[in-house]
Amino acid sequence: MIHKSIFREYDIRGIFEKELNEQSVKLIGYCLGQKIGGKKVVSIGYDARSHSPILRDYLTSGLNAAGCKVLDMGMVATPVNYYSNYIDFDGTTTDASIMITGSHNPSEYNGFKITVDKSPFFGADIYALGDEIVSNQNRVIEDNTTKRDIDVKTPYIDFMVKEFTHLKGLKKKLVIDAGNGVADTVITKIFDALELDYEGLYLEPDGTFPNHHPDPSVEKNLTDVKAALAKNGDIAFAYDGDA
Repeated sequence: MIHKSIFREYDIRGIFEKELNEQSVKLIGYCLGQKIGGKKVVSIGYDARSHSPILRDYLTSGLNAAGCKVLDMGMVATPVNYYSNYIDFDGTTTDASIMITGSHNPSEYNGFKITVDKSPFFGADIYALGDEIVSNQNRVIEDNTTKRDIDVKTPYIDFMVKEFTHLKGLKKKLVIDAGNGVADTVITKIFDALELDYEGLYLEPDGTFPNHHPDPSVEKNLTDVKAALAKNGDIAFAYDGDA
C-alpha cells in the first residue's frame, strides 16, 4: 500500500519501513526516472540515519529500472548534494539530485529532497509524482544497485574555502555543534583550511542522535553549544541533521 500522505509540498517524508519501504521507494525512483525522461543522470546523497543507505539502494533500483544512470555521493550534507548539480564528473553532469534525509524529524523518519535541472522539485510536481506512483503500485521492480561512486565533498570544500578566503585566520573563537548529523563531513575541513580556531561538539555522525536532537530551532537543543560559547567562544553555529 502506498501512503499518499508522504507526498508533501516540499519533499517526500515518512516513517522507515511503514511508509518508506522497498515497494514505495523503488517506485519513487522508477516514476521519478520516468518523469524526467529516462536515460538521465541522477546523483544521490544521504544523511547519517542508519536506514538511509537502505533507501539509497531501493531508490537506485527504481532509477535503474527507468533507464537512469546513478551517481552515489555517499553520506553528505544537503548543500553538498545540491552542489553536485553544478559539477562535471569527468564528462558526466547531473540532470537531477536526490537527498535522502529525515532532516530534524525523529530518527524513525526519513525522506527525499529532489532537484531537477538545478531547480527544486516541489508542489504540483511532487503531488503528480505521488499519483503516478499509486497508479504503478503493482509494478514489480527488480533489485539493481548499479551506480558510480563520486566525490562531491572535495570540490565543495575547495569552493567554500575560495569563497571565504577573506575570513582566513579570523581572530575569533568559534563553536560548532553538529548534533551528530552530517555537518562534519565537510565543515571542519573548511575551517581547518581557513585556519580558524574552533571547538567542535558532537561531530561524529550518528543517526540515533545520542546527545540531543539535531534541531537548532528548539531551545533545549542549544544548551551545550550555548554553554561552550559562554565559556570560551565568540561565535557559535548549531546545525540541522542534514545541514
